[in-house]
Amino acid sequence: MEKKVDRRVIKTKKAICNALIELLGTKTLNEITIKEVADLADVNRKTIYNYYAGVREILEEIEDTVVLAIDEVLAKVDMYKTLENPLTIFDTINNILNSNLDFYRKLFNVNASSKLINKIMSSVALKLKNVLLQQNLVPADKVDLVSNYVVGGMLHSYQFWFNSNSDIPLSQFSKNISKILLHGIVGVIKQ
Repeated sequence: MEKKVDRRVIKTKKAICNALIELLGTKTLNEITIKEVADLADVNRKTIYNYYAGVREILEEIEDTVVLAIDEVLAKVDMYKTLENPLTIFDTINNILNSNLDFYRKLFNVNASSKLINKIMSSVALKLKNVLLQQNLVPADKVDLVSNYVVGGMLHSYQFWFNSNSDIPLSQFSKNISKILLHGIVGVIKQ
């Protein structure tokens, strides 16, 4: 009986989160009300308040879930080898994004994602920083600069791709970013 309740709770929370993401496709977070989320999720407002204090808490849970998923995938990636061929990390990220591209497009919406981008950046930059330090690839006094520059540029490039509705396929976009990481701007100019 307990598992049945857990599945219902999971299903209800998923519907609430999906409703918020759907609304973020057309409105800013500040414009969205609990009533709108409840109506779209086909639950009553009281049900939402059983799990969340408001729309910001719903978004917080979504962001934490995304960061956890990225962390789990990155834990399986050899970051040192990724430095030699960054395309492997982009392929990994693309697999995550392609699993639900519409969801991630809405989530990475400029108006909704600044906290999400910062959370992902902190997590990934820390992993990169540790590899750079362990492998003695960058002087300790420059490791924060390098890791934040690389990860920040990468994440903001993805955010740009999502928000520009680019015609460039995600795989080609990732190859371009990979070339920039390896060869700088010259790597893309010489194409």
